[in-house]
Amino acid sequence: MINKKALLLGSAAALLVTGAQAADMPKAPAREPVYRCDITGFIELPGTDICFKIGGFARFYAGVASDNVTGLGANPAYFWGDIGGNNTHTTGDTFVMHANARLNFDARTSTEYGIVRAFIEMQAEDTNASTGGSFQLRHAFIQFGNWTFGKTDTLFAHGASAPAYTDFIVHIGDPYGRSVQVRYTMPLGNGMTLAVALEDPAYQQAGEFFNNLIGTPIGLAQERDEMPAIVAALSFDGSWGSAQVAAGVRQNVYAQTPLGTAIADRDIGWRIDAGANINLTSTIALLARAYYSDGFNGHSSLATGDVITDITGTLILDNVEEWMVMGGLSFAFRPDMTASISAAYAEAEPGSSPIPIPTAWLAVDVFQVVGNVFWTPVNNLELGVEVAYTDVNYGIVNAFAPGIDFDAFSVAFQATRSF
Repeated sequence: MINKKALLLGSAAALLVTGAQAADMPKAPAREPVYRCDITGFIELPGTDICFKIGGFARFYAGVASDNVTGLGANPAYFWGDIGGNNTHTTGDTFVMHANARLNFDARTSTEYGIVRAFIEMQAEDTNASTGGSFQLRHAFIQFGNWTFGKTDTLFAHGASAPAYTDFIVHIGDPYGRSVQVRYTMPLGNGMTLAVALEDPAYQQAGEFFNNLIGTPIGLAQERDEMPAIVAALSFDGSWGSAQVAAGVRQNVYAQTPLGTAIADRDIGWRIDAGANINLTSTIALLARAYYSDGFNGHSSLATGDVITDITGTLILDNVEEWMVMGGLSFAFRPDMTASISAAYAEAEPGSSPIPIPTAWLAVDVFQVVGNVFWTPVNNLELGVEVAYTDVNYGIVNAFAPGIDFDAFSVAFQATRSF
């Protein structure tokens, strides 16, 4: 009979030996965490050193716009842009419902040169059909240290000085506009930054100006660019708010069609732009913007080009002058509700003629007042209501048409879910 005591002692000894051997075995290295990116909203792509984020929004808006057209009785959208946002606006009362979506990808890597970043953003517009709405490229750029290469906001853009608004109408003083560019940004300290960019001027080239009785543009074509637009911006940021002053020059090169028959316009245009957002109190901010342009025709929300002809279409004038001023207030009633009210005036007219013209030519001035309230009931969901009044006046087109004068009143609702 087996001695039970000996069996128990032998088993205990075997366990001690086995445990000692296990303790002597090397341990596997601790597994690195999957999420190492310390940027909010970013995750690490497995097996890479890239911090990645997907963002965007889905947006719906609906609105009603009413206008009164006198003079030529033409479609106002022909002269000033669609009051109904991305939908065609007629001369009668207009009810619009529209949807769009935006999707962006942000990839960043920390290197010995600093953060290297690639950013892509696409937007699709509803075509009011069962399916449709192709993606459009809004941004595609690379950031490497202080350098930016690709398509992004022009240096004239200063979003802090523009009030929040819906997509329903064209807003005078909208500071946004994008171009393909090479940019260098240099921090100067104390909240001051200097940036200089070479921007592709193609996005600014209207290439024509309405010149006759029904607003039909003449045959103009943009010649090959000989130089990029040169833009510089000085920005200030602090606890008091933010401000920016930007200036740029570019060359206008146009020809009457067919392309290459004759150079009709070759001149240097320039623009200066300024904007500020000043915190008056903890809940109220003052917004202000202004620009002046002589032949630059940057992103101005005015349907004007850089050249104009007389009624026969044979005379080319350069240096269409534009200017705009805008002021407003934004309010934060509570953490989930904000509002703004703003007024803007803009004017555009051609420069002087090298030879006498027996008739006048087109000039435009626009006055606009916009007020809105935005509510964020839950995180990343924004609901807004906006009311706007716009008055557009065109000067004498020719001896047979006294010009155009119309105003429009609009009310819009917008819902945006961001992620």
